[in-house]
Amino acid sequence: MPTTEQVKLQEITIGNSDFKDVIDSGTLFVDKTVKLADLAKKKKVFFARPRRLGKTMMLSMLEELFSHGAKDNRYFDGLAVQALWTDTNRYPVINLTLYGHYDPDTFEHDLRKMLHSAFQKVGFTQVASLDYKNSSLSDLLVDIGVIIDGTDIVFLLDEWDYPLSANLDNFKAYDNNRKVLSVLFRWLRQLRNVRFILITGIGRYEDTSFFTGQDVVDVSMEPLFADLVGYTEDEVKTYFAPHIKAATKLLDCSEDELLGKLKQQYDGFCFDKNAETSLYCTWSVNNFFQQIVAYPNTKPNFTNFWMHNANAPKALRTFLASRKVDLTFLDELKNPGVEIKRGDFDEPTSFERVAFAPLMVQTGYLSIKKVVNPDATDDSSRRYLCYFPNNEVTAVYANVFLRYITNRWCVNGEKWFDVTAQRLHDAMHQQDMATVAHSLNLFLTTIPYDGWVGAKEVIFRTYICWSLLFSHISDRVREETFNFKGRSDVEFEFDDQFYVIELKRLPPKCSKNAAEKLANEAQEQIKDRKYGHNLATWQQIRIKQRYGLILVIAADTRQVCYWRRIELENHEVLGSGWVEALPDPKYKDVESKTTEKTEVIAVEESNAAEKTEVVATEESKAAEQSEEVVDSKNVEPNSVPQIAQQIATTQEDSGQQETPLDISFQIVIDMASEYKSDNLIKIDHTKLVSRMILLYDKLKQKRTEFSLASLSPMVRAVIRDAITENDKKAVKVDFEYLTEQLVLNLRDVIKASLKHRAK
Repeated sequence: MPTTEQVKLQEITIGNSDFKDVIDSGTLFVDKTVKLADLAKKKKVFFARPRRLGKTMMLSMLEELFSHGAKDNRYFDGLAVQALWTDTNRYPVINLTLYGHYDPDTFEHDLRKMLHSAFQKVGFTQVASLDYKNSSLSDLLVDIGVIIDGTDIVFLLDEWDYPLSANLDNFKAYDNNRKVLSVLFRWLRQLRNVRFILITGIGRYEDTSFFTGQDVVDVSMEPLFADLVGYTEDEVKTYFAPHIKAATKLLDCSEDELLGKLKQQYDGFCFDKNAETSLYCTWSVNNFFQQIVAYPNTKPNFTNFWMHNANAPKALRTFLASRKVDLTFLDELKNPGVEIKRGDFDEPTSFERVAFAPLMVQTGYLSIKKVVNPDATDDSSRRYLCYFPNNEVTAVYANVFLRYITNRWCVNGEKWFDVTAQRLHDAMHQQDMATVAHSLNLFLTTIPYDGWVGAKEVIFRTYICWSLLFSHISDRVREETFNFKGRSDVEFEFDDQFYVIELKRLPPKCSKNAAEKLANEAQEQIKDRKYGHNLATWQQIRIKQRYGLILVIAADTRQVCYWRRIELENHEVLGSGWVEALPDPKYKDVESKTTEKTEVIAVEESNAAEKTEVVATEESKAAEQSEEVVDSKNVEPNSVPQIAQQIATTQEDSGQQETPLDISFQIVIDMASEYKSDNLIKIDHTKLVSRMILLYDKLKQKRTEFSLASLSPMVRAVIRDAITENDKKAVKVDFEYLTEQLVLNLRDVIKASLKHRAK
């Protein structure tokens, strides 16, 4: 039971990476200074780590060390570096971060402004006379170089690659920022008076003038600096000892149990070439224990702090937004991990050659687990097995994974996922397996049509696992769990219950009897192979009930068509049922309020289709121009939401009004709202969706395919009719990009509809 009779715990600073502020505040500080003296012996250094492990705090400590030294400096009293720091000189330190700076229209200006201010701040007052607003970055740096000539400086740059990583879906923006960074790094490398340069970030990109040559030392995978940031297990036990003791009382558990849970949730980051050092996420550990300080009578939660605060998905999301990663690879990534060559970590990459697996490690989603070939004669030939570091990161990736696969990066899609996930979670809590199966189908049906091409059958298992993780059913969903008689498909814990899921695939055009027969086979398999009976001792204490859940998936619909729930002790059938292949009417409610609004507007604006046709005729000359625009941007098919074929087929089968069609158009609009360009306009989101549906209805009646050239003027007319400047809720989008995306989307929907009718 929680108790108020606790020792006053030391506060833990959250969100402040200023070293001196933390020391002055008297909050808990984990001494990570022991390696800084060795790091400072080098001249030009690169150090890569994911966000929220402590890089910024490290730079702040280095700034103080180079500016004022360690000896007789009260900020370093009692810290390891005070006895190790031997440099008695004082240096002007330029300490900058590029985090948040990625807009190509303002990036160079922002960088010039930061440099102009930073050099003045450290004593180069003559820089104030330089015109940073009107001069180029190159000219500004030349002038700064003249002013600082003869003075040794220290240059620290945090999150150097953010301007590139945040634009992995936009080559023009990426290349613009790359050229700006090239100017900065070329100048830095040519500086004669340099005491120390440290560049930190996530990735390595070529053609920036920094990673070429031999004078820059990359210490990212060096064992000596493996724990430069992040907490080791000993540091957690030592510095947080009072907090650990308080947490065990609040959670009514032993210290070993608490440490085990912390390790499972926040440990597992590893970056050194020998795969020997495991690290906890500093941000997550700090946040966990600060809960106890702030609320001493409340049980702390093992929250996914990294997801909520690290902006972790940015680089990965922009990468996935413009590239296709097949489902087969994603399944292999989940289980049992992927092998990555050492060269993939070290070699600088480019916009075209960014590889998915190394990017996953750089952003923190994957971590080195072991060296596959430890006897390799040189480092470059080493191969590493990489896997998710902990439960927290697995949950974060489940979130990113689902949205990528289903192309739901938009605001309305976010709401749809949250509502559907909550629905699945509530159904599990109520043991309502019919709704569980239906909710899983909602997730399954969002996989784009082309996503299934070439995919293995195991994708059903993988996708169901991700759906359970994303819905917070369990933070540990295991695939293919072995026992002495076989291996189950999926196992997980939920509250005090334990579930074994056995999946069976129903071949095309099979009867309900065949589905029930498969379920019978699955039930016998669970019984004969004793699935769910090999729980660990600590699990047996906690688990009160054990169930088997059999899901039969129809190949025709790629959805669950039949479910059966059994009790694992005596294998009694507790319930079973059939599942409709198509979403029921409630599906509209969980999409967004836009559907309801669309139906109302569609009635009120019944003449919109005629108006569209008239305007389209007037703009017929724009057809060739529109076609050229679409072709000139070389749009990949995967950049358009690929649920068009599935939507058309589903609608024809169901005989219903095209209620899911608005989702397709909504996704396109939201994609255009994130597309940076000079062609921005404000549109009425709801009005545009409703008019696009009316246009589709009218075109569908003609029962013919349409070229991009013929569709472009009609879509342009619809967009122009939805342009608004007064509505504060209007969405800002790129006009040209939105046009071409809607044209492609509309064509695909029509083609799919015609193809299905022909069948």
